[in-house]
Amino acid sequence: MRTKTIVTELDHSDLVELFSTAFYNSRIFGGNYNNEDLRIKDENDCFEDNLAYVLLDGKSIQVRDFYAEEESDYYGDLPHEWDDDDEFMSYTVNIKDIENGIAKALDEQKNFAWNFVKYDYGNFDAEDAENLMQYILFGELIYG
Repeated sequence: MRTKTIVTELDHSDLVELFSTAFYNSRIFGGNYNNEDLRIKDENDCFEDNLAYVLLDGKSIQVRDFYAEEESDYYGDLPHEWDDDDEFMSYTVNIKDIENGIAKALDEQKNFAWNFVKYDYGNFDAEDAENLMQYILFGELIYG
């Protein structure tokens, strides 16, 4: 019998860890949020804190795929939009999308997902975070 993993209860620190590791110096991914969606505003909070607050308030963020080369260059089923000016694909992501992507990676027994879930910060690195972000956005590894 095959089981399906369900991921729930991601907290603020989980999300900050994912985003800070996936986006820091990444050539592949970046994030953004709508300022009107940010309910908690503290000048001491970092960008990743704000992304987490928006998601935990039930809103969506945008994850930018800088490797996309043209408007038709998208993967997965998430809502997406091509930015003609800066030439990147932007995916709209909510907390459920993140949970589903992590669960799919766990079901496929991907080590990078286990490194994140086990909070073994010594083993969850930028490559793991970028791979996990691909599962969140695309449902699979596209960029290796």
